[in-house]
Amino acid sequence: MQLDWSGAKAFREAQKGEWSVHGEEVGQLRTSGGLTFATIRGAGHMVPYDKPKEALSMVQTWMRGDDF
Repeated sequence: MQLDWSGAKAFREAQKGEWSVHGEEVGQLRTSGGLTFATIRGAGHMVPYDKPKEALSMVQTWMRGDDF
């Protein structure tokens, strides 16, 4: 199943970038058209349990409306 989204092509073509928390590289990001997909290295399905510092940073960044 695919969602029709005008930004889908640009998102698929966007380059992955490194994501850091407090100067430490913790995962990767892909951002385009207001959509950000983040991965956190070493985190399983329970991200806040596995990587609490990184999960908190991700949520705080999103709540402030800051760019990753």
